[in-house]
Amino acid sequence: MSKRFDATLNRLIDLQPDAWANYFASRCDIPLGKVSVIDTDLATTVQADKIFLIDGVEPTILHLEFESSSRLGIPGELMRYNTLIDSSHQFEIPVQTVFVQLRPKAIASDQTGVFHRRMRRGIIYHTFTYNIVRLWEEPFESLISAGIALAPLAMLTDEANANLSQSFEQFQTVLIRPEVPVELQKDILSSTYFLSGLRNNSQQIVRLLKAMSSILEDSTTYQAVLKKGIAKGKAEGKAEGKAEGKADATRKMILELGQQRFGLPQAKIVKRVQAITDLEHLHRMALRILDVATWAELLATK
Repeated sequence: MSKRFDATLNRLIDLQPDAWANYFASRCDIPLGKVSVIDTDLATTVQADKIFLIDGVEPTILHLEFESSSRLGIPGELMRYNTLIDSSHQFEIPVQTVFVQLRPKAIASDQTGVFHRRMRRGIIYHTFTYNIVRLWEEPFESLISAGIALAPLAMLTDEANANLSQSFEQFQTVLIRPEVPVELQKDILSSTYFLSGLRNNSQQIVRLLKAMSSILEDSTTYQAVLKKGIAKGKAEGKAEGKAEGKADATRKMILELGQQRFGLPQAKIVKRVQAITDLEHLHRMALRILDVATWAELLATK
């Protein structure tokens, strides 16, 4: 899995493992059933992306492996994972590997769905088959309706990329349903923001962030912060109070997005973010989250 996006994808899978397992199982004709998440540590130096036991009429172990960049040699790695899964868990049921390419840049010439081991004279002595799912070719509607935790993947499809504004409106409709808790909305929004960098250019990401901010403004969490700022503004002026509420919400968003991107911030980092009062400065920081690698780089934003 691409290190840049593995934490985000794992977070989404952990939110709804059944939905993820069922979606990709259906893509390779695995009968659906009860889903269990299996330990991905296969050896001291090997870890698969995600493994599920699907206990249906034909029990199957589903192995998902994600990639965002092009490189040769992945089919051999997939065979190694598949073999280790089979020998490590000893379920005596088939292991089906699904290679999920996150964007067109992930394609390499040796990724055909079949990998052969050959002797020196070219004689094939072992054949390994695996499924390939090219995420951008998946139907937008299938992903957006498969479960809230798969909705961010829908935004990476060619269909979504062809009309980003309309697609995001559909995404927003799914996200703000009454049954989706506010905290889950925030998780999905931040994950969508990070994953959008796989397909969209910086200008599109900026528009997406603005749309996300609009959704955030409608959330009960944001409204609570805003009301607090307005209440404070009664003594200092309503306009100032509203601006303070927006700054509070933006700081909160930076800390939440930053935690997913860089890890849990230390107390001194939180203190420095909280000390920033210029709303435009905060906006510039939010827009740089995808372009920097550490909290220190983010805090260096001018």
